[in-house]
Amino acid sequence: MSDSDSSGSSLKPIAAAPKKKRKRGIIIAVLAVVALALVAAYAFFGQSDPINTVEAADVHEVEQRDITTSVPVNGTVEAADTKQVTTTVTAPITSISVKPGDRVQQYQVVAQLDTTEIDRRILDEEAALNAARNAGETDLANLQKAVNRAWADKQATTITAPIAGIVASVSGEVGAPPAGPILTIANDSRLIVSGQLKEGDLPKVSAGQEVKFTTAATGDKEFTGTVERISPIGSQQAPSQGTASKPEVTFPVEITVNGEVDELRIGSSAKAQVILEQESGLPAVPREAILYDEDGSASVLVLVDDDAGQTIVEKRDVELGARDNLYVTVTNGDVEGRVLDRAAKYREFEGQPVVIDETKQEK
Repeated sequence: MSDSDSSGSSLKPIAAAPKKKRKRGIIIAVLAVVALALVAAYAFFGQSDPINTVEAADVHEVEQRDITTSVPVNGTVEAADTKQVTTTVTAPITSISVKPGDRVQQYQVVAQLDTTEIDRRILDEEAALNAARNAGETDLANLQKAVNRAWADKQATTITAPIAGIVASVSGEVGAPPAGPILTIANDSRLIVSGQLKEGDLPKVSAGQEVKFTTAATGDKEFTGTVERISPIGSQQAPSQGTASKPEVTFPVEITVNGEVDELRIGSSAKAQVILEQESGLPAVPREAILYDEDGSASVLVLVDDDAGQTIVEKRDVELGARDNLYVTVTNGDVEGRVLDRAAKYREFEGQPVVIDETKQEK
């Protein structure tokens, strides 16, 4: 029994061995097929052309915009008409009834001079005239003129405003004779912007062109004006301290303010734009969406969806109009839909399919 039991138990492992080998063979064969499939797939797809991608941030939907081309001018709000209040009388000033910033009306009394010496003169001149009459003299014209001059000087001691406006400055001093203008009055009913035009912008600007401007005192409120005149004489402006740039030549320009002036303040700094070209209701594209060829012609890259569902890059010629710092209008050419901003880096994609990388939404 022990012999047959031991011989029977020893035959079972020998019979099971071929089954395990067959299973391992099947597994190896399957793995080999999978490996070959992967190699074939890699060989097929790995050799295909790379996909062209454009950043979503560079895809621009074309819209109609109002675009203005302009030239900047920085200046100061000033009165178009100012008058210095002076007198030929040398008597001391006894009073000044206004101060800078006060509004005055034409012929309003603004200062008074001392009349003591002039009153004495009047008495003396009239006494001389009366004495001559009493003496029977007939040539009294010169004596009468002297009396008239004395009275005229007395009237001139009352100083009045020659125009209505704002007192811009007071130079006279109470107790001292006038040594020049007693005060200056600015007529603020007609204002100008006095500015400087860069030499390079000179050929673009002429009298009569429209101007829009803002001032520091009025924030974003926009005012309008017209170029009145440009000086034919330029001057060199010193470069900013600490810079190595050359002096810049500028030309004085005068801009007449039109329309509302109530909120404007004389002396305020103004930032003006001289309007060169203005277009409304035309399609506009980013300035960097324009490609320029050697002959000077312009084009844009437009994204077009074909019948196969692919997005193709098409290059289209355009004619350009007004432009500002960001956009330029298209006056002729089909730019409807989507164009590529920063087009220079996608120039080689012309005629090819692309995909839009939505992970890059910001420039």
